[in-house]
Amino acid sequence: MSTNDRAAQVLAEFEAGVRAHLGPRVLDELDGRVANRLQNRDKVIDALIELLEEGKSGTVDEVVERSGVARRSVFRHFSDLGDLTLNAFHRVLAQSLPQVVIPNIGQGPQDERLHNYVDTRLRSVQIMKPFRAAARARFASSDTLPAVLSVTTQLVRNQITAQFAPELHDLSEPEVERFVDALSVLTSAESFELLTDHLGRPIDHIRTTWTNAVRAMLTATSGAL
Repeated sequence: MSTNDRAAQVLAEFEAGVRAHLGPRVLDELDGRVANRLQNRDKVIDALIELLEEGKSGTVDEVVERSGVARRSVFRHFSDLGDLTLNAFHRVLAQSLPQVVIPNIGQGPQDERLHNYVDTRLRSVQIMKPFRAAARARFASSDTLPAVLSVTTQLVRNQITAQFAPELHDLSEPEVERFVDALSVLTSAESFELLTDHLGRPIDHIRTTWTNAVRAMLTATSGAL
């Protein structure tokens, strides 16, 4: 399966997961084909993405000013700022999937798969970081954020299982679950934010730290066989 095909599969899994958690209405709101037919809707989504990537809050006033779309028109397309944020997250995910899906997943020698996994996770958490803060602020009191996080977490877990299938093949189900749990936490967005925002570590430092830790996990797993 090519990287683009795998990316399309992951996006389909994400949409199916969101629909299962939040209902079919959300999938309709996320439908890119509909968005592409609505120029003002696209302008508003793009404006929010730009603002968040620049480190701004992405308030309604900021979105109105950046997009050139009147406030009243913004709320013809989106029920509230949370709805707009969810659509922006989906747009970024769809556009960035070829970069955040592991290439040649599950193929190649262990060291190559290890580096591909770490590099892909680093790209993913960096791309999505601006939207995590906005999502936490806007969905704090709703079911939306837990649902989206549940879906994205499962997508990461699926990729771990596929990428390291040779090492996990002969392990028991509880052992596989513990390995996936540990690797999910180690290379999570929370881990990345702790290292960057609180400890001031540069990306190369994090890449080396994660790589060494994953290699140690794989070595321990091999020793358990």
